[in-house]
Amino acid sequence: MPDSDPGLLQILEDVQLRFLRRMLGLSTNSVITPLYTETGIMPIRTRRVSLTLRYLKYLIGLPSTHYASLALAENVNLRNSLCPCWLTDLDYAINQLPGNHRLPNLRGLNGALIDKLIKAIEFSTKTNLQSHIDTWSKLSLLRHRLEPKEEGPAKPQMIGLRHYLTQIPNHSHRRTITKLLCGDFTPHVFHASPSPLRQLTATEHLNRLCRACDRHPETPQHILLQCPSLPSICSLRADFIAHTRQLQPVPSDAFFSDPIALHYLKSFIFDWSLITPCARFIHNVIDRWQSFLEMGIDSEQVGESESEDSDLE
Repeated sequence: MPDSDPGLLQILEDVQLRFLRRMLGLSTNSVITPLYTETGIMPIRTRRVSLTLRYLKYLIGLPSTHYASLALAENVNLRNSLCPCWLTDLDYAINQLPGNHRLPNLRGLNGALIDKLIKAIEFSTKTNLQSHIDTWSKLSLLRHRLEPKEEGPAKPQMIGLRHYLTQIPNHSHRRTITKLLCGDFTPHVFHASPSPLRQLTATEHLNRLCRACDRHPETPQHILLQCPSLPSICSLRADFIAHTRQLQPVPSDAFFSDPIALHYLKSFIFDWSLITPCARFIHNVIDRWQSFLEMGIDSEQVGESESEDSDLE
């Protein structure tokens, strides 16, 4: 049935959002767009219109003496008379989707035209999702990315099941990198987005300074690849960079500039062979960063103080 009641459709959309967020391990108020682009699952309103159009394709292929075909012919008459019917409900459902799509007159409609309409509707939905990514600071890590493949070059892909959801065996590591890419750590864990879309005011800049070094914006790439203030994170960073140099070129300078740090963070994540060690590194760093935020002291210093207490005993 076409979705002609916004209230009932909202119930279905809420269920889909809850399911996708729980599946990905995201918070209940996470950004909606990545729920679709990262899983390859279409928004339910687009999917239901697509299924209804496929059913319409089946109906127009039936013999004219078939009861369903006769019912469709009656719907055509009702639609032409501007009376409410199944086809006008379908018109309404299509009009609620991104893009300016319309169901043509059924007299000249065939299976090929319906397939073309379905592809156009799904492409408009994908384009709309991509425009959200391009205009959300939280989703900077997903902007201009190339989806890696096990074989062959990486390619642009607006929507699909992403490599990190299938290639990272550890659930905690997979959940951490998913939350990072989907913007679910900003602004609580990281005060600043990876790449803001506008120039920050002086007050905004001060509010987003790193809580460890108090010199640079607290972006994910700064904590992961730049900040020198926490020895435990610096140690993890050095080990990861040493491992990464065996697989791809990395500058010898340990302190990247912010744009370079963002570039390399994305290159590490969107690399088929690096995603597992990269996810482990990111998870461990964020774990230590959150411990620092809670206790105000580096976890390495905590370990040293505990060791000294045990020696005294």
